[in-house]
Amino acid sequence: MSKKKIPTELKRRMLTALSRASSPMPSSFFAEVSKGLSPSMHRSPTQITVILKRMRREFPEIESVDLAKNGLNQSGQPRTRKGWHAPAL
Repeated sequence: MSKKKIPTELKRRMLTALSRASSPMPSSFFAEVSKGLSPSMHRSPTQITVILKRMRREFPEIESVDLAKNGLNQSGQPRTRKGWHAPAL
């Protein structure tokens, strides 16, 4: 099964926001960026995180930074809030 394609306009806007950001931005910031697009391209912060992880494979310049620690999950792994930036784009 092939993965669903990221809409071109959404990808372009996210890359623009990544390159303009001076510090790591949370996925909720990029969810607000998607609000200016058509309703079919609106994404929640959780969906944006998945898209950014996929885009990181395509663009190695995209980096994730831990912004905050949110405790531990049931298996003992730390939960973190991630911020995203691309200083080299």
